[in-house]
Amino acid sequence: MKKYISIIAILILIMVNSQTAAALKYTYTKTGALSLVSISEGKYVNFQYDNNCNLIGKKNLNCKPSEYKLINVNSNKALDVYAGNTLNGTKVQIETDNGTDAQRWLLCNAVNDSFKLINVNSGKALDVAGGETTDGTKAQLWNDNGTEAQAWRIVDQGDGSYELVNIHSNKVLDVANGETANGTAVQIWTSNGTTAQKWRLVKAISNGAEYKILNAGNGKALDVTGGNTADGTPVQIWTDNGTASQRWQVYDTGGNQYKLINVNSGKTLEVSGGGTANGSAVQIWTDNGTTSQQWIFRENADGSVSLINVNSNKLLDNPGGSTADGTRLQIYTDNGTSSQSWKLVK
Repeated sequence: MKKYISIIAILILIMVNSQTAAALKYTYTKTGALSLVSISEGKYVNFQYDNNCNLIGKKNLNCKPSEYKLINVNSNKALDVYAGNTLNGTKVQIETDNGTDAQRWLLCNAVNDSFKLINVNSGKALDVAGGETTDGTKAQLWNDNGTEAQAWRIVDQGDGSYELVNIHSNKVLDVANGETANGTAVQIWTSNGTTAQKWRLVKAISNGAEYKILNAGNGKALDVTGGNTADGTPVQIWTDNGTASQRWQVYDTGGNQYKLINVNSGKTLEVSGGGTANGSAVQIWTDNGTTSQQWIFRENADGSVSLINVNSNKLLDNPGGSTADGTRLQIYTDNGTSSQSWKLVK
């Protein structure tokens, strides 16, 4: 009972101190400790509790207002924490992009114009083992301790990639031996210009983040017809009314593909029958992991996004740019119109 009361108290504390929270996550670590993370508008708070719910640490950081995946240019694989572990000393490696929080990082301000890379799953920092400076020293997960062994300068390489330079050693984050296999350890090494030392920073939508999705052309919401929950219910546009039928949770399925789960029904936005033709209808259906239920979020120059269906490579579309409530949505070839642009609103 003490543990549950303490958790409730923690949640209240966070709501008071972070009223615009974009994400709130908590997990029991393998030691039984409770880690609770709140991320909001570039602010990050990490509360660490022991298995008796005693506060053992709290960090307040200013971070870039997004989560990031770091994709190695040589292997096209993501910077990953082994087995999603949360223990100090856990190996950091490369792994196929799987959409999990173990592969998501916050870029938080550190000393001398550098950044701490805070793992979203654990709330712990990317660290050079033992604060060593020799080539081949392994990168690991460790409690945020403010040392230069956890501070990284992000250096633009001019080709869409970045080097991560550890400011303590002046060496860069490197994939051991330039390997490409899953599980290959990440280390520091003298900069040598190879792609094993280059990383792409990919913005990622927070797993479980909840949005209403408004059409950029008419301001109306992505809505499940009649608030129904049955498989096959059509999806339409409707005046924004704040109901759960118009709210969607976004989950990364890997490879920058996402599924959208309707909050009211718990079912997934999909193209009916796995259709690929222009005009194929959009509906909700039980989550089945198929590509007809997976969408790529393409950011547009005006700040809106287009939702590209992975199975068909066609866009979520409001037919004819209609403004009428009840217009049923479809997929259609990219035509650059606002009927295919959407705004994600908290």
